[in-house]
Amino acid sequence: MSVGLMVLRVPVVKLAFQRGAFDAEATEATAFALLFFCMGITGFSLRDLVSRGFYSLHDTRTPMIVGIGTVGLNIVLNLALLGPLKHGGLALAAGGGRVWALRRRVRGGC
Repeated sequence: MSVGLMVLRVPVVKLAFQRGAFDAEATEATAFALLFFCMGITGFSLRDLVSRGFYSLHDTRTPMIVGIGTVGLNIVLNLALLGPLKHGGLALAAGGGRVWALRRRVRGGC
Protein backbone atom coordinates (compact mmCIF):
# COMPACT_ATOMS: atom_id res chain seq x y z
CA MET A 1 0.00 0.00 0.00
CA SER A 2 2.75 2.44 0.90
CA VAL A 3 4.66 1.86 -2.36
CA GLY A 4 1.50 2.37 -4.41
CA LEU A 5 0.70 5.56 -2.56
CA MET A 6 4.28 6.78 -3.04
CA VAL A 7 4.01 6.24 -6.79
CA LEU A 8 0.53 7.77 -7.10
CA ARG A 9 0.89 10.50 -4.49
CA VAL A 10 0.57 13.47 -6.89
CA PRO A 11 -2.58 12.22 -8.68
CA VAL A 12 -4.17 11.21 -5.36
CA VAL A 13 -3.52 14.59 -3.76
CA LYS A 14 -4.63 16.37 -6.93
CA LEU A 15 -7.88 14.41 -7.06
CA ALA A 16 -8.62 14.85 -3.36
CA PHE A 17 -7.65 18.50 -2.81
CA GLN A 18 -6.73 20.56 -5.89
CA ARG A 19 -9.52 23.09 -6.36
CA GLY A 20 -10.13 26.65 -5.32
CA ALA A 21 -7.23 28.07 -3.30
CA PHE A 22 -5.45 24.68 -3.26
CA ASP A 23 -3.38 25.13 -6.43
CA ALA A 24 -0.73 23.04 -8.20
CA GLU A 25 1.99 24.38 -5.90
CA ALA A 26 0.04 23.24 -2.82
CA THR A 27 -0.49 19.85 -4.48
CA GLU A 28 3.26 19.43 -5.00
CA ALA A 29 4.03 20.45 -1.40
CA THR A 30 1.42 18.06 -0.01
CA ALA A 31 2.60 15.22 -2.25
CA PHE A 32 6.17 15.82 -1.03
CA ALA A 33 5.05 15.40 2.61
CA LEU A 34 2.94 12.37 1.66
CA LEU A 35 6.05 10.70 0.23
CA PHE A 36 7.66 10.74 3.67
CA PHE A 37 4.47 9.76 5.50
CA CYS A 38 4.29 6.70 3.23
CA MET A 39 7.62 5.53 4.62
CA GLY A 40 6.04 5.28 8.06
CA ILE A 41 2.75 3.60 7.10
CA THR A 42 4.03 0.13 7.97
CA GLY A 43 5.22 1.20 11.40
CA PHE A 44 1.99 3.03 12.15
CA SER A 45 -0.14 0.10 11.05
CA LEU A 46 1.85 -2.35 13.18
CA ARG A 47 1.94 -0.16 16.29
CA ASP A 48 -1.21 -1.53 17.97
CA LEU A 49 -0.51 -5.10 16.87
CA VAL A 50 3.00 -4.99 18.31
CA SER A 51 1.77 -3.43 21.55
CA ARG A 52 -0.70 -6.30 21.92
CA GLY A 53 2.22 -8.69 21.43
CA PHE A 54 3.90 -7.13 24.44
CA TYR A 55 0.68 -7.27 26.45
CA SER A 56 0.33 -10.99 25.67
CA LEU A 57 3.80 -11.43 27.17
CA HIS A 58 2.54 -9.57 30.28
CA ASP A 59 4.88 -6.71 29.46
CA THR A 60 3.16 -3.32 29.64
CA ARG A 61 6.33 -1.47 30.53
CA THR A 62 8.18 -1.83 27.20
CA PRO A 63 5.44 -0.24 25.03
CA MET A 64 5.30 2.67 27.47
CA ILE A 65 9.08 3.15 27.44
CA VAL A 66 9.22 2.85 23.65
CA GLY A 67 6.33 5.34 23.37
CA ILE A 68 8.15 7.87 25.54
CA GLY A 69 11.38 7.27 23.62
CA THR A 70 9.51 7.70 20.35
CA VAL A 71 8.19 11.08 21.43
CA GLY A 72 11.72 12.19 22.38
CA LEU A 73 13.17 10.84 19.13
CA ASN A 74 10.39 12.54 17.18
CA ILE A 75 11.25 15.91 18.74
CA VAL A 76 14.96 15.49 17.95
CA LEU A 77 14.26 14.34 14.38
CA ASN A 78 11.77 17.18 13.85
CA LEU A 79 14.45 19.69 14.73
CA ALA A 80 17.16 17.90 12.73
CA LEU A 81 15.15 17.25 9.56
CA LEU A 82 13.12 20.44 9.37
CA GLY A 83 16.01 22.38 7.85
CA PRO A 84 17.07 20.07 5.02
CA LEU A 85 13.67 18.56 4.15
CA LYS A 86 11.30 21.36 5.25
CA HIS A 87 7.80 19.99 5.97
CA GLY A 88 8.85 16.63 4.51
CA GLY A 89 11.25 16.28 7.45
CA LEU A 90 8.36 16.60 9.88
CA ALA A 91 6.55 13.82 8.05
CA LEU A 92 9.66 11.62 7.99
CA ALA A 93 10.29 12.12 11.71
CA ALA A 94 6.93 10.54 12.57
CA GLY A 95 7.97 6.92 13.22
CA GLY A 96 8.36 4.30 15.97
CA GLY A 97 10.59 1.58 17.35
CA ARG A 98 8.07 -0.90 18.76
CA VAL A 99 8.63 -3.58 16.10
CA TRP A 100 12.35 -3.65 16.82
CA ALA A 101 11.73 -3.82 20.59
CA LEU A 102 9.22 -6.71 20.33
CA ARG A 103 11.53 -8.66 18.07
CA ARG A 104 14.35 -8.19 20.57
CA ARG A 105 12.07 -9.21 23.46
CA VAL A 106 10.75 -12.36 21.78
CA ARG A 107 14.26 -13.50 20.79
CA GLY A 108 15.50 -12.93 24.33
CA GLY A 109 12.68 -14.95 25.92
CA CYS A 110 10.20 -13.96 28.61
